[in-house]
Amino acid sequence: MNLLYCKYLKNLIFASAVPFTAVTAIFSLTSIQSAQAAQIDFSFDADADNNNPNIINSWNNGAPGNDGWLSGQTTGNAIDPITGLEITFTGGVFEGTADTTNQNFNYDARNLTTPGLKVENKNNSDFNNTTLFQTGNDRTLSGGTLENYQYLTFQFSNPINISSSTKFFIDDIDDDDQSGTNDKYLEAIAVEGFTTFIPGTPGTGIDPTFSYESGTELDESTIAFANGNSINYVYDSVDSFVNPANQPPNRAYYEFGSQGIQSVGLYFFTGSNSSDTRGHASVFGGSFSVEEAVPFEFSPSLGLLLSGASLFGVDYCRKRKVSGK
Repeated sequence: MNLLYCKYLKNLIFASAVPFTAVTAIFSLTSIQSAQAAQIDFSFDADADNNNPNIINSWNNGAPGNDGWLSGQTTGNAIDPITGLEITFTGGVFEGTADTTNQNFNYDARNLTTPGLKVENKNNSDFNNTTLFQTGNDRTLSGGTLENYQYLTFQFSNPINISSSTKFFIDDIDDDDQSGTNDKYLEAIAVEGFTTFIPGTPGTGIDPTFSYESGTELDESTIAFANGNSINYVYDSVDSFVNPANQPPNRAYYEFGSQGIQSVGLYFFTGSNSSDTRGHASVFGGSFSVEEAVPFEFSPSLGLLLSGASLFGVDYCRKRKVSGK
């Protein structure tokens, strides 16, 4: 195969090999680096573009071109007019016997919580066999099988980065204002990323890195899906008589670093044993940012390197053909 390929190169005028020192010199001029990623800002808030005209808050859900998320709609998409990046957000998908109230997917701008998109269930039917250990005000939630939950997804038309500079946050991950095992709900959120536009099988995605504010009340544990896979989740591990819905101790951030992803799956459930027909909710940050996942760009000097390498390759092929006679 080498002889067949080099047959058409033997008459080229470049007969001498480029010295290794020349290739080295050319390579030293070459800079291969990450391309500058554009940060793209989205928001569920109808008034977000009043303060930031570059933020994208026009959603096609229920009717085209809504400013802000149209409450009650379970799916919608928004497009960045500059890069063409499209985001599709879908929720209200309930697995098993999980249920909701009419407050689900409303944009909540009250002072009771950080302004954002409310995600609400109305009972604890999404709890299944988790074990709650109580020691003073500290508690540990472990084990169980996740069969009943509300499922939400972010999907992007192209790979993006959710990194430390653009990490998403979820607020109001808390518990009922009762004490100990009498809590009517104990909220938990699981997250995973996928490199495909269509999210994969639950529990097969990429684990995010979670981070928290100082004095957090949140902790992490692992739960299994009915399919045998498992996933990490965040829950309220401090028993208190208050419900700090809009406080940093009940806020979790998540990111995937430099890993380019195209979809994110989120699972909302509770780990309590009691029912709550009033509803319990977490809130997804009203505004969030992503970066385009640009692989690598090559500086102009790379062309010189490739030219030098091709000359070297031509001469190498000539020698291979001659030696093969």
